[in-house]
Amino acid sequence: MPEKKIPDDAWAIAKARIEAMPSGLKMSIGSYGTLTKVELLEEIDKHSDIGKLIAEAQLDFLRRFKQRV
Repeated sequence: MPEKKIPDDAWAIAKARIEAMPSGLKMSIGSYGTLTKVELLEEIDKHSDIGKLIAEAQLDFLRRFKQRV
């Protein structure tokens, strides 16, 4: 299955949404474990597998929010 490309602006949106969260933020991401806000931002910057999950989740949230408004 071809990998889904995440547009640059989507990475920026995901990063901005995480940056806006409290500094003590910790997020559990399945088998990847619990990551701090700083670690989440690093994964987004690296465009890693975890970063992709975060970006996709943020975009999915915004799409669903838009559908309800």
